[in-house]
Amino acid sequence: MFKQSLSLLLLLLFLLSVGCQTTADPTVTPAPPSPDAPADQLPALLRASRAEWDSATEAEQLVVAGALAEATWLQIFGLPPDLEVMRALPEYRALVTTIHKCIDSNLDASGIVEDVGIECALSAPVIQ
Repeated sequence: MFKQSLSLLLLLLFLLSVGCQTTADPTVTPAPPSPDAPADQLPALLRASRAEWDSATEAEQLVVAGALAEATWLQIFGLPPDLEVMRALPEYRALVTTIHKCIDSNLDASGIVEDVGIECALSAPVIQ
């Protein structure tokens, strides 16, 4: 389990360093990370406490959930030919929603988003 968590964390950090490049339709929720999303706040939100998570906007929270979902998706299925197509899949968007709800439900006052988010991403059902 530790090795899997470490792999997911490394993949997530790689994705953070590369940046999120998507033009998802903002009228569809939940939206995966987009160029106008606050991606620069992603590292801070990953280390956020419950109070900081609650004070973030839903869009900011979805950026974190989207990054965790993307890292999980890529680890399970590999790099797709087109990331835009992957991010538009209903199954992928459902994964983002599941991770977001899981973080909301399981983050306690003593935890941080990253720890809870990784566990949520690893335990979420993924269907392609």
